[in-house]
Amino acid sequence: MADIKSDGSEVLHYDNPEFPVFIRKNTIPANCCFSDISLHWHDELEFIYVLSGDIGYWVDGEHIVMKAGEGIFVNAKHMHLICNANLGCTLLCVIFPPTVLCSTEYMASKMVNPILNAKELAYMLLSERVSWQRSVLAGVKDIYDYSLQENGEADILSAIYRLWGELYRNVAVKAEESHKDENLILIKKMLDYLYKNYDQKITLNDICLNAGIGKNKCTELFRRYTNMSPMEYLRNYRVEKGVQLLKDTDLSVTEISYEVGMSGASYFAESLRMCRGCTPTQIRKGTE
Repeated sequence: MADIKSDGSEVLHYDNPEFPVFIRKNTIPANCCFSDISLHWHDELEFIYVLSGDIGYWVDGEHIVMKAGEGIFVNAKHMHLICNANLGCTLLCVIFPPTVLCSTEYMASKMVNPILNAKELAYMLLSERVSWQRSVLAGVKDIYDYSLQENGEADILSAIYRLWGELYRNVAVKAEESHKDENLILIKKMLDYLYKNYDQKITLNDICLNAGIGKNKCTELFRRYTNMSPMEYLRNYRVEKGVQLLKDTDLSVTEISYEVGMSGASYFAESLRMCRGCTPTQIRKGTE
């Protein structure tokens, strides 16, 4: 599970904290379901480039499928996760903080903040079929290739600037700051509450009170952004925390159930079966 900041956002761990650019090539097997990853958001900008296969992605409650030759830009502070890969997938992932692009205040105000503050730009799908988007995706690959070279940092930064320049020139955004999406603020607040208190007794009313909204609004927002009810999402999150304990500790199933806020071993086991289709024993043996 990811480390979480006080505002509920994810903490990214860079290979070199002095050079905050996260670069990975991942191969994902067919029919993989990322049930152990929760909706998350971070201050960084994220680019995905699918080299083969397909991948399912959630951004702010929208389900997106990308195939080979396609990719996505996810803006900072928007909720997202990889959810499935039916055919299997090989992808490149590049994540970096906006500050990498802000060499001066002028650059920040002219070329970075307008995109960061664009309410309508939670994400942008990218395709090799569109000339400028092909250049952005090529930039992602260049960044990965440079990361394999010794002393490739200068080339990586150069490729990031080229990539961002293509995005900036081709994305129509207003220079003035957009109004914050109140619904997005509310769902983040509720998810943050669940992530920090999942091991305690939580009712639907507790979740609503934390956000200062009614039950109907709470349920509507969870359905829109997570495709689950609030209590279904909480149960799934507790199950995944329990799975982590099954793998990493020798605690009994009963002890684990209490650690993650569930009422006992039988309820945890039944919830695990519903969420993952397996038993605690199978998780411990690695045969799920």
